[in-house]
Amino acid sequence: MTSFPAGRGRNVTFACTGGGQPIGFSVGLLLAGILTQTIGWRFGMYLVAGINFALVVLAAFGIDGGKSISERGTWVRFKRDIDWVGTLLASASLAMLSYVLASIAADTSSIKSSSNISLLCISVVLAPAFTFWMHHQVRHGRTALIPNSLWRSRVFSSICLNVFFTWGAFNSFEQLLSLWLQLIQQNSPLQTSIRFLPQTVVGLAVNTTIGLFVDRFSVFWIIVISTTVSLPAPILLAVSGPDWIYWAAAFPAISLNVVGADPLYTVANLLISSQFPEDAQGLTGGVFNTMAQVGKSVGLALTAVISDTLKKKSTLEDMEERLAEGYRASLWFCFALNVVTLCISVLGLRNIGKIGGK
Repeated sequence: MTSFPAGRGRNVTFACTGGGQPIGFSVGLLLAGILTQTIGWRFGMYLVAGINFALVVLAAFGIDGGKSISERGTWVRFKRDIDWVGTLLASASLAMLSYVLASIAADTSSIKSSSNISLLCISVVLAPAFTFWMHHQVRHGRTALIPNSLWRSRVFSSICLNVFFTWGAFNSFEQLLSLWLQLIQQNSPLQTSIRFLPQTVVGLAVNTTIGLFVDRFSVFWIIVISTTVSLPAPILLAVSGPDWIYWAAAFPAISLNVVGADPLYTVANLLISSQFPEDAQGLTGGVFNTMAQVGKSVGLALTAVISDTLKKKSTLEDMEERLAEGYRASLWFCFALNVVTLCISVLGLRNIGKIGGK
């Protein structure tokens, strides 16, 4: 997308990419609800595998391979220009952390497992080892996977922290809302999927607006205002009751939730393309997306732990009320994550003006 010249065309391109996320999410969720209630959820796994294969084929023929390099030159660069040790350290640390977090999100008691404790400890130890190795590589003039100097950019560090906390809150809220609609309000999977459709409409509207007008307003105010608008989303659901109608809490909550996440994606990509040279944009974009995925895993795991802990400590006899008590605590945690995002934006992006102009 950076091949597009700077200006409204590139802005709209990034906005369309961001808009594809709510569309894909809603279509996937709706199909999942239909399949679950008809021919079974397993067919959905086969469908996803087929779609992934089609995307691989499309990427192979549709993505420009760049400059032509001889076969020998390719292998030389493959050996010389890739930080294999750094790649191994980062991949191992993130893989083990992701596994432990997924395990905890599925069953909070698994945190006591000796294997999970060991993997978590190793993952934590590998993080400073990776930082030391980056320093070693740069000091000796060799290729470093993610140079430590990258984090000296206040704007980039702030954007990465923002997406970490935002994606943690955003995805956790969606998970909690889905559980609330099904386990507390007793909606079917299909009925629950349909109730998520407003997110698609709002997401498209927000991304279109950002793409068309991002070059006219300060990035600082775009992020601050969109984050502030999304703040009430988890509170609306946290203070609602099981007997509340959809339009009273769930509808405005899911509509507001997407307002904070979607502009951040578009603005962050425009910032990366404007703040960094072309040869560093792939790296910074990769780090940004990795932070988003790690934030999602951490958010889902922590909300699962909070919800399960409150449910077990609850003195209420009715199971639905105990579940609701745990979900409400997790929703307040999502609100706290959004507040942290707002504070980071105010402190880290306060001097950023307009972007996306020619």
